[in-house]
Amino acid sequence: MLGGRADEAFTAARESLGLVRELRDVFALIHSLLMIAAAAELQGDDVGAARLLGALDAMAATAGMTTADSLSHEVRQRTERALRARMPVELFSDAYSAGGQAEIDALLDSIRALA
Repeated sequence: MLGGRADEAFTAARESLGLVRELRDVFALIHSLLMIAAAAELQGDDVGAARLLGALDAMAATAGMTTADSLSHEVRQRTERALRARMPVELFSDAYSAGGQAEIDALLDSIRALA
């Protein structure tokens, strides 16, 4: 889905966060976080990507949502598989859990701060 252009995908998804948040569109927010997590994984930010997966999974569970389409599901699964293959189990688990417990505004602010 990212077509090997992780930097561009990361920037586009990060820039969409303000509008998505303003519209209070939970599905779009979760999708944006997925794209940012996938781009972060491709860029080698394994801890950041695991935190984002934890956050988006927690939001989806709270909203009673699942991955809506097969492409998003595949991106989600591929990203987690790649992270688990590279990261020690405890590091992945800690980062994923931290993401699941993160305050959404703080998480979004940290994403927006990335250049």
